[in-house]
Amino acid sequence: MAHNPIDNLGLYGKGDLVKSLGGPGAVVAGLIGGGAVLGTVFGVGAMGLGIWGLHALKKHSTATLMYPAVFDNADNDGQYTVTFPDVPDTVSQGATLEEALTAAPNALAVALPDYVEYPTPSSFEEVKTANPGLIVQMVSVTVPAK
Repeated sequence: MAHNPIDNLGLYGKGDLVKSLGGPGAVVAGLIGGGAVLGTVFGVGAMGLGIWGLHALKKHSTATLMYPAVFDNADNDGQYTVTFPDVPDTVSQGATLEEALTAAPNALAVALPDYVEYPTPSSFEEVKTANPGLIVQMVSVTVPAK
């Protein structure tokens, strides 16, 4: 039975279209969202020229959140510990302030997806007032929207 390319035409969310033709040397095309192509090609045909299939990745919406972080190097041999008053049990660190600033978003990116709802960020001024003498910086992170 001949392969009908229309059988593999599917819609994946608003504005997402993926067309996949299977088999060695087949053509694979994807159009996801606003013209961006997302997908992973699996397998190769003869002499590495064919395409066996396409695994379409559904486009996920994201949210950018900002939380105040407290950078503390007291009693820490000059290294910085980073804590987030609104995201308890989330800690990061760095040998320098620059390293701590770079590592802080990663700590949030790991911790926040575990929350059913993201915590509401405190104001910068509240956290600064509660932590006199320490560095307080807003840290931004992009996470899956909830």
